[in-house]
Amino acid sequence: MLKKLHEALQTAAIEMKVVAAHGDARDMLRAEGLEDRLGLIDRRNLVAHFVDEFHSRKV
Repeated sequence: MLKKLHEALQTAAIEMKVVAAHGDARDMLRAEGLEDRLGLIDRRNLVAHFVDEFHSRKV
């Protein structure tokens, strides 16, 4: 399901990220290969980090 969502968002030029993924959820996402598509999946990834990253690219 998340792979299909990611593909749909990509076609609309929208970047998808996973934030604050813990334990079993993180392991399941990695097992599905989402880390290869979305980048590092880590419990320390926070929404604020990605918002700041987005704003720094717009300068």
